[in-house]
Amino acid sequence: MTLAVSTSSPLVSAALIGPGSEVLARASEVASGNASGALTRLVEACLRESRHTWADVSQVVADVGPGGFSGVRVGVTMAKTWAYALGVPAAGATAFDLVEPGAPVAVPVRKGEWFLRRPGCEPERVTDLAETGAVGYGPGREDSVWPEAFRAAPLLATLEFADPFLLVPRYLAEPSVSQPKKPYALGGAG
Repeated sequence: MTLAVSTSSPLVSAALIGPGSEVLARASEVASGNASGALTRLVEACLRESRHTWADVSQVVADVGPGGFSGVRVGVTMAKTWAYALGVPAAGATAFDLVEPGAPVAVPVRKGEWFLRRPGCEPERVTDLAETGAVGYGPGREDSVWPEAFRAAPLLATLEFADPFLLVPRYLAEPSVSQPKKPYALGGAG
């Protein structure tokens, strides 16, 4: 059985996928700022709903982004940890594929900017989604489609499962981090 998780957007999700890519259980919740707590609850809920245990998990899939810097890191780190603890392989699926495989997909970069991935093409940075036919999410989108873990089911045969150590986030943009105006020193003196 495969455990799939997604934390690249404010919607955190988990799914258990059985043999034949059947979705056995899925759960999601909006959890901006608390992806780790939400993901733990959601995985436990999926295990209860499907009447399976951790011992039944034979591989793990994580949403590797692009998406929120911290959210992606949380999901990848938790997936790696679970895979290591269970002694099972792990693989990554992009947020694009977890929105809608095979369609033009847009995920936000910054206010007014998206990464747009058209089928068969590398993602490009755009400021206008008009006439792209893209599905996705972000500011100003009333028809948001979020990345969700259950959408990993049809991708399982195409993913490369390996040692969890090899699972890493896929960042397409540098994180926006500002430097403090006044440097702080350890020990309280500054």
